[in-house]
Amino acid sequence: FSPWNTRPNAVGPSLVMVLRARFFLMAWRSHIEAHPEYNVKTQFISRESYNIFLTICDGLLALIVSYHKYFPTYPLLPWLHSTEVCEDLFGMLRQLKKDFNYADVLYLERKLRVLMMGAFGNLSPDQQENQTSAGYVHTYFKADDLDTAVLLQYPTDKDIENASKAAFAEAAQLLKAVGIDAELM
Repeated sequence: FSPWNTRPNAVGPSLVMVLRARFFLMAWRSHIEAHPEYNVKTQFISRESYNIFLTICDGLLALIVSYHKYFPTYPLLPWLHSTEVCEDLFGMLRQLKKDFNYADVLYLERKLRVLMMGAFGNLSPDQQENQTSAGYVHTYFKADDLDTAVLLQYPTDKDIENASKAAFAEAAQLLKAVGIDAELM
């Protein structure tokens, strides 16, 4: 999901992307439910996937609003709120000890920190890719190319309203291409 995994240049485009995805999913499901000849179980994604996608959308929306309201002096870096860091941490732990427990994690913490923060940062991108677990490239702490001043520009309530309207219009246009009128949903 792009807003979580890529590094946005601004918060606004991520907001529109998330709202568009949410509106699209909700209108698609509403269309199926409104037509008795269709069945949600066969003409829609699974209930679990639907809930996961809505949770992802709601999570990023909540982060945007929370950062704007409570952390306006901090840039929103969504990838630091993902599970990628945990996945990488466990991958590196498995490199140090195949079958580890909590005591091992405490014992290996210093080595792990050196791996993740020190030595790893000095490797070339090709070397980093070869050293990672499961092919992950650990770049979540690299921020050389980020424009934090732009990432500190949070949308106002009016901006969110405008983004919501634009996202709905885009979702409606996508749905119209397959014969679904989102305005009726």
